[in-house]
Amino acid sequence: MKYLFTILFSCCLLELAYTQIVNRYPNIQRPSQTTATIAWRRANASTGTLYLGTAPNVWFDSVTTVGLAQKHFFDLAGLQANTQYYYQVKSIAPNDTFVSAIEHFETAPLPLEDKVSFLAYGDCGYNNTMQNQVGGLMEQEAVDFALVTGDIDQNIGDNYDGIFFGVYKDMLKQNCHFTCIGNHDTYADNAATYLDAFYLFSNNPANTERYYSFEWGDAKFVCLDANLDYTIGSAQHNWMLDEFKCNDKKWLFIFFHQPPWTNAWSLDYYVPFSPYFLYQGDEDMRTDLVPEFEKYGVDFVVNGHSHCYQRGAMNGVQYLVTGGAGASTLDANTNSNAPNLSVEIYENHYIRFDINGDTAKYVMINNNGQRRDSVVVIKPYLHYSQNISSSNASCNGANDGQAILTVSGPKPPYTFLWDNGQTSANLTGLAPGTYHVAIIDSVGCERTDSVVITEPTALTTQITTATGDYIICDSTPLSLSAIGNFTNYTWSTADTTSTIQVVSPNVYTVTAYDALGCASAPYSITVTAETSPNNTTFLHNSTGLNASFTTANTGNYLWDFGDNTTSTLQHPNHNYSTAGVYTVQLVVSNACGSDTSSQLVTIVGTNTTTIETLQALELSLTPNPFSEFTILSFNNPTQETFSLSITDVQGKILRNYTNITGNQIQIDKKELSAGTYLYTLKSDAISVSGKLLIQ
Repeated sequence: MKYLFTILFSCCLLELAYTQIVNRYPNIQRPSQTTATIAWRRANASTGTLYLGTAPNVWFDSVTTVGLAQKHFFDLAGLQANTQYYYQVKSIAPNDTFVSAIEHFETAPLPLEDKVSFLAYGDCGYNNTMQNQVGGLMEQEAVDFALVTGDIDQNIGDNYDGIFFGVYKDMLKQNCHFTCIGNHDTYADNAATYLDAFYLFSNNPANTERYYSFEWGDAKFVCLDANLDYTIGSAQHNWMLDEFKCNDKKWLFIFFHQPPWTNAWSLDYYVPFSPYFLYQGDEDMRTDLVPEFEKYGVDFVVNGHSHCYQRGAMNGVQYLVTGGAGASTLDANTNSNAPNLSVEIYENHYIRFDINGDTAKYVMINNNGQRRDSVVVIKPYLHYSQNISSSNASCNGANDGQAILTVSGPKPPYTFLWDNGQTSANLTGLAPGTYHVAIIDSVGCERTDSVVITEPTALTTQITTATGDYIICDSTPLSLSAIGNFTNYTWSTADTTSTIQVVSPNVYTVTAYDALGCASAPYSITVTAETSPNNTTFLHNSTGLNASFTTANTGNYLWDFGDNTTSTLQHPNHNYSTAGVYTVQLVVSNACGSDTSSQLVTIVGTNTTTIETLQALELSLTPNPFSEFTILSFNNPTQETFSLSITDVQGKILRNYTNITGNQIQIDKKELSAGTYLYTLKSDAISVSGKLLIQ
């Protein structure tokens, strides 16, 4: 009744400026499965204490405000779904103590609970007789919550205690009445008082309580503010589409104040240049909202604004106007401008909804308690589900994994986009890895899933022999065995057993297979052939105490010079410390065996060089030990030709100096490492040996 309030608006402005906080009984706000808010107010600033429990007077928690305040509210978290909680509040102020009765409320049920009951009403009135009469009837209804379709304060939106919280106190203390903003709720201060009075959800990018959504069991409820921009491209419109797009609740409700269609306004409400002249609902809603309701499968559109009861259906959407909770009803409009509205009842009333599985029923009950109209909607519904079953790669390195995506739901057809570019539901020929898929339904809701394809551990085998060597000895066949508990084998020789015999040098490769046919990595070895050493012989030559030994045999060598010294060289030189007859033994060996040869070797020593000759030589080595070089000096008056050899202690010749005709030679360390070495200085007449010490 906008025209009426253009008269009252100015006279209420002064009252608004002096509005004072009055006592408000505790009420339940924005309950969910795990949260709820309990709020109350006191005219005098006071402390606020809340007691909470699951049985009367058995409190498991309590909390108290810090300091004094008039407005008290407590946000509860960590609650259990579908659970009845008991509470009591206390406020203490100077000369004023308030203790509420023990009250109770219930949290929202689990997501797929298919039984929901709630009321819907709007345009509440003025705390008048009719409002209290309808309110008294609503109090008798056992429901979960209520929807309020706006114009909660039928005046200018500044007196929610007198018109709402006081009238409906006995309902609000245990059930939340989810409200939307009507045009009258904005007149005083653009709904600032409304927003201060209620604690609503703000689950939108603007973080505002002017529009929001909530879920109750298997139903979703979306609340709009029809006084804000809701046209295409607006923030509210975009948010609404996001709420619709991926909704998977069986029942989808949207409620806001002004209806898209109504027949309830007649010429009596003519205001020049006003859209209320023969008001038929909001045209912008019909163009910008209704197509979205139809596209996204909204079941019920619930409005107020028109002070009557109207209903109809179009393209699968039920439209319901309930604006008769207390305000004066409008006269019937004889010019029906909304043909989709099939029922109109001009009586004060409220609506009761009962949802049970696939059936939703609502009843219009007038102010005399009479059931004046009812509608039953049956909606078979398939909830959305997605599942990926998979089979992993059969063998390590194989590309035969599979992913089978199964999708069902209310908004087919579904399209798919995998991160490998495939667009089918099922994938085959998959290598090991993680695969992600986007699943898009007919209205653009995108969901994601992923699957991991694994592979078995790589199979390995090795080739072994009895001796550990891969050598064929004296043409005797060599056994090669593939290790591991495998079912089949493939050799490069075309053999298929785990052990094979080979008789010729070659590279041999085996691949092993398990019971599933998975192959190991190929394993290769190189086989050589050798003969056992035989006919071992050696030659020797000695000058003084120095002896040299040579052999033509091949293999590994072990010389025993008969003086407790040995060598592993093929052609060693050895300096004996004294003359004598020594048994020299040579052992030649390889992987196939060994052979030994021994000889008596006579060392004449210094008998070829007299002591007088050695003394006349005056040989000196300075310095010795040395780190960089040393000088070997000796007398050589006749300029004889000498040679000098340097060997290690096993007789291996490391250096040879020849054609020495002078009387000294410099021996540099160079590549020699620290240690003990032997030198032999020889001429045709003299052979002298000694030690070199390198630091």
